[in-house]
Parts: sequence; structure tokens; C-alpha cells
Amino acid sequence: MNAGRWLTLEQAQTLGRALGGALLRAGQSIAVRRGAAAGRSAAGRRGFCIALYGGMGVGKTTFARALAQGLGIEGVTSPTFAILHEYAGPVLPLYHFDAYRLTGSGELYDIGFEEYLERNGVVIIEWPEIVADALPSERLDITIAGSGEAPRVIGITPHGELYKETLRLMNEGLPC
Repeated sequence: MNAGRWLTLEQAQTLGRALGGALLRAGQSIAVRRGAAAGRSAAGRRGFCIALYGGMGVGKTTFARALAQGLGIEGVTSPTFAILHEYAGPVLPLYHFDAYRLTGSGELYDIGFEEYLERNGVVIIEWPEIVADALPSERLDITIAGSGEAPRVIGITPHGELYKETLRLMNEGLPC
């Protein structure tokens, strides 16, 4: 799904929830394939990373909230002023970063971004273009365009095999 497609707000939220569910299934699938041992992360690897691109008011936090619901997490709010919100999930935690108020990657590293990437969880970062050099090479890029009540265009680009598999699982979870 590299090309963007028009989605209503409700469809975008459904996509976010499906992606959250796919992340859970991808983590479980990898754990089974790798024979997850006690004390290892459920995914048997470092956490998932999702970079949310888009202008002010396009719905990045709304999408993150829907994705969190797919992970079984409620109550997600914008981390703009806090920079980071952490949410415990029933299976995977969510680490929601907002780089809007940062001046560069140094500030992101100062709050422990690399350590969050190493944890078993899902890292979502809004405004990733501000800290582009800190992003892992393997990640899922989601670009959202649109505003107001108009439908959104959402483009998804996977970087790495894990994220290609996650997209496949997400597409299986979407209604036709």
C-alpha cells in the first residue's frame, strides 16, 4: 500500500485499529517462529517503530489513538507538550512521541529514544521529519494528508520484511 488512498475519518480509524491488531499478530508470529524463551520480548526483537508524517491537524494523534485501540489500549492523548506518553497494553506497551517541539535528534536521544526502540513495544513518533536521522532504517512510514471533515489520504510505506509482513496481516484484518 505505497500509494495513498482516500479514506473517511471512520475508515482511517478502522485502518489504525487493523494496524494495531496486525502488530500484535506480527509480534506473536515472530515469537512462534523464533521460539520465544522466557524473559525475551514477545516479538523476539526490538520494538516496532511507526513514523507518522503529516501537517498540523491531519489526524496523526487520531490515527495513533485508533492504532492503540487495536493494541487494546484506551485513553491515548497528544504528547505535544509532554513529548512522550507511555501506555501499558495487555500485550505490547505503546510509546507515543511527538517531536514537534524538538529542535533535533539530540533532544530525542536525551529522553532515551534509543532505549524505547529496544523495548518490546510499539514506538509511534509524530513529526519524524524533525528527527529523521534518529529513525531506525526498519520502520513503517505512514503519511496522512487532508484536513477538517474531508477524507484523508493515507500512504503506508514499509521499510524491512517485518513491516511488509505487518502490512499483509493488516490487510487481512480490514473489512472489504
